[in-house]
This record gives sequence, structure tokens and C-alpha cells, in this order.
Amino acid sequence: MDLFNSLLVIFLLLYSIAPSVSSVFVTKHLELSKTGRYEISANTSMELIVDVTDDSSISFIVLQAHSQKYPFVASLNESVDYYDNAMKSTNPGLVVDGPVLKYGTVELFLMSELIATQVVEAMAIAYPSYSPIPGGCCLTCDVAIDPSLNVSFNPWYTKIRFQLGNSGYDAMDGDPTLCEGGGGFTYLTYQLYLYRFGEMSYDEDLALDAWQKMATVDAVKSYGTEVGSSLSFSDVKLVTVSSQPGQGVVYNVLVHDPKHDLYAAYVPYITYGCSFTAKVDGCDAAGSVLTKVVLSIAGVAGLIFCFAGHRLFPLVVCVAGFLYFVFLSFILLSDFVNWSHDVRVGVSAVLGVVGSLLFFFVFFRFYLVLAFVLLHGIILGFVFSSILFFSPFGDLSFWQNLLDYWIAFVCGMLFPAVVLLMWPRTLNIVATAVVGSYAFIVGVNSYIQGVLSYIVLDIIKKAVMPTYVSAYTDYPFEMPDIILASVWGVLAISGIIFQMWRERKDKRPALPPWLYRKWKESRLQYRELSSRSRESPGERRRLLETAGTASVSSYGSLSDNK
Repeated sequence: MDLFNSLLVIFLLLYSIAPSVSSVFVTKHLELSKTGRYEISANTSMELIVDVTDDSSISFIVLQAHSQKYPFVASLNESVDYYDNAMKSTNPGLVVDGPVLKYGTVELFLMSELIATQVVEAMAIAYPSYSPIPGGCCLTCDVAIDPSLNVSFNPWYTKIRFQLGNSGYDAMDGDPTLCEGGGGFTYLTYQLYLYRFGEMSYDEDLALDAWQKMATVDAVKSYGTEVGSSLSFSDVKLVTVSSQPGQGVVYNVLVHDPKHDLYAAYVPYITYGCSFTAKVDGCDAAGSVLTKVVLSIAGVAGLIFCFAGHRLFPLVVCVAGFLYFVFLSFILLSDFVNWSHDVRVGVSAVLGVVGSLLFFFVFFRFYLVLAFVLLHGIILGFVFSSILFFSPFGDLSFWQNLLDYWIAFVCGMLFPAVVLLMWPRTLNIVATAVVGSYAFIVGVNSYIQGVLSYIVLDIIKKAVMPTYVSAYTDYPFEMPDIILASVWGVLAISGIIFQMWRERKDKRPALPPWLYRKWKESRLQYRELSSRSRESPGERRRLLETAGTASVSSYGSLSDNK
């Protein structure tokens, strides 16, 4: 028993000292305005020493570090205190100012909770006197100055929040403006920028190189794209941007002091609009095989409708019913039922099949052909209006009002149907050619991850989430998108010309026949033929049988005819 107790004590002692033995403390040097790349893990603590030059004009230094996927801890002290000088994030940032700079060195400690090695890049950027301090007026933050961006995202949109900055001061003998009194910092302005990279590519080196193009003021102005208009002190420090899951984006904010005409950059943030750690709807699900298969089938069907849609009018009616019921049911379920996205999509698809059968039954039984042509024209108008608001026209501030936006959108949606309703065959041909060719382009787009699919997706997002109307939706229109848009135009025009030529060549009526009437007439003809065959038994006599003949030997009989 004594031996057991002794072994237990030895084990506990070894266990208590094991972390300190296995922990490794590494010291590195980081030069101002230069990037350093380091490897950290759970048993490694990294100390970065920044040598501050003897330059009395330096007002403050922004310390920042970045990783592609997993968060880590950045701290100004070796002992981590999240409520004073530490932050845990994939893109943490801290500010050092005032008397600390007089010591000649600044320390930044990096720590990871991952067992595996994690690659981190860090940079220290110095700003001169009177430069505005990013995040310098955050009274509710865990740290005194918070230059980091708070980014949250889902497959629909990305929200970027940032804290108010503070006006700069003389590095020699000045002091920052007090935030509580609403002083000079209220005249600062802010501008959000973004930089896109690596579409559906999760290469770590590409991501870590991308943030460097958004780290300094000059780099942001050179590589970044402005998002919306500049924000003032009174504006809410929240910007909503449309998400593209799988698309790498770096966000950053520049704060401007108009009195001294000086800028300062917040800490850039890397995101893909999806999570690397989520088990459901993560980055691995972006561009999944199932999505590509479904869109490929839709693309093939769209290509058939593009060149033969008017001939396949009953089938087009079924597809129209499916689209109407899926769209409306998904919006209603999103508004009134708190179900997951996958459940809503599944239920909407089932209701879409029901709508398809219902549309076909109404067309078959009641032959409301002009009404269905009008419904097809409204789908054409939906695509037309979606294109209009996908263009820079849709980014006008006037459309951020929900009522104005939907009134204008509905008017654009009804425009093609109203103009072409006098020529129902032409309207139906144009609708099937344009919408069918767009379905084909969306199928191809799923393999190259372009932006043309967002023409319709953005409208669905705005219908489901009213606040999305104010979101920034300026997508990059690159060469693959230009090629696909050109192919779409060529296919639509070719489909219209081919269908018009074919209908005139075959001299078919402008509208398809009433299927119920044809079915009823065929049934009547069948009954008439059946009744005639029952009423005329003579027609079923043998052809060689004559009146007065007692018996006639059948062909091939062995009996003698005497």
C-alpha cells in the first residue's frame, strides 16, 4: 500500500511539472513595417520583439498577426489577460502608444491552443504624430484600444463591425482626446475596403500574402475596392456585404482625419464566407458535388427549353409551377417557420413538385393558355429585373428603402410580359430561350464559381431577409464571367431565332392545342368505333361464307366436301 501511495505521489508530481517542461519559449525579432512568418503550437510561446527607432515622431504602433483558419492568442504581456492587453482571433490586433514606446522595444506574445503547428504572420506598423488612432474610442471593449475588425458571416451575407477611432496627438507632449466628452474624434470619417483573392482555393500562402496587400494605408488604397460610401461619427459602424462562400476576401477600414489629412488602417481580416471548423455547411460544402449535379441537370434541361421550349409547352408549364411554388414556399417558410436551411429547401422542393402537378392539371383541364403564357412572361421579367438590379443601377442609395426597391422590381418584372402579351407565341419563345439559356449558364457557372448565379440568388436573399436590401453587392465581373455572359446572350438570341423559324416553317398554330379536348375527342372516337363493331355483327362473318350454304370446309380442313 505504501508503494502504491509513493507511485501515486510521483505520478502527480510528474504530471504537474509536465506542461512547464514541454512548453517551449521562443524569442524572435520583428522589424517595423516588415512581415515575419512564424510557427506556433500548443507547447510553443512566441515572443516578438519590435525595436522602436529613436524617432520622436512615432505616435503609436499597431501590432497585428494573422492565420488562415484557426484562432490564436496575441498579448502584450507573457501572462494573458483578455480584459486588458490580449485578444484571441484569427486576425488579432493591438495598439501600443504613449510611454511604452520610450523604452525602445515593444513585445508581442503569440500563443496557440492547437496541437498541430500553426503558421502565423505578424507585422508592426508605426504612425506619426496626429495620425488618427483606429479603434481608439471603444468604451466597451476588452482592450483599451481595439483596431481589429469584428467579422461575422453566413452563406448569405457578411457583417463587418469596427470601433470608433480617436483623433491623433503630438507624440512629443500631447495626449489623446478623451472619448467620453464627445471631443475632436467626432469629425473622423471611415471607409471600408475589400480585396478578393483565391476563389474556391484555400491555399495558405495565397491567404497570408493577401492580407499584406490590405495592411498599410498605401496598400489598401492600391489594392482595395471601396465598399459603399464613407461613414461619419453618427453612422452605425456596421457594414453588410453579400457573401460568396468559398471566395477569399480581405476586409479593412481606413480612418481619415480631415483636419490633418492623415489616414490610419485598422487590422485586416481574412474570411472565405464559410467556416473551416463547422461540421455542417462548412467550407468543404461550398461547391459540393451534389450542388454541381443538380445544377448540371438544370443546365441540360435549360438548353433543351432554349431551343424547343415552345414545342414543349406542357412541360414548360410544369417547370413554371415548380419554380413558382419553390420560390414562394421558401420565402414563407423563412419568414414564419424557424427551420434549418436544409429542411426549408427540402420542404420547398416537395411543394414545388405539388405546384408542378397542379399547374399541369389546370392547363390540361381548363386550357388557360394565355394565363400560363403570362406566367412564363413574369418569369422572364423576373430575370430581366434581376439583371437590372444586379448592375450598378441596383447599388444606388435610393433602393435601400425596402418599399421603393420592391415597387421598382415588380414594375421591371411585369414590363416584358405586358409589352409582349399581344404576341403570346413570341412572348413564350423569348421567355423559354432567355430563361433556359440562363439555366444552362448557371450549370456551367457551378464548375468555375463565377458570379452570374448571384443575379437571381441576390433577389432571393432580399426576399428572405429585408435587411439585405442595404447590403453591398458589387461582385467582381472577371473574364470567365464576361465569357459566360456573352455565351448566354448568343444562346438566347439563337434560341429565339431557331424557335421562330421552326414554328413558321411547320406552319403550326400560335398556341398549343387543348390537351383535354384532344383526349376527350380520342375517347369519343374510340367509343364510336367500339359501338359500331358491336352493332354490325355481319362484319364479323367469314368472307367466304355465302347465304344458303350449309357448310363450307375451312381452309386446311381434312374433311371432304360432298
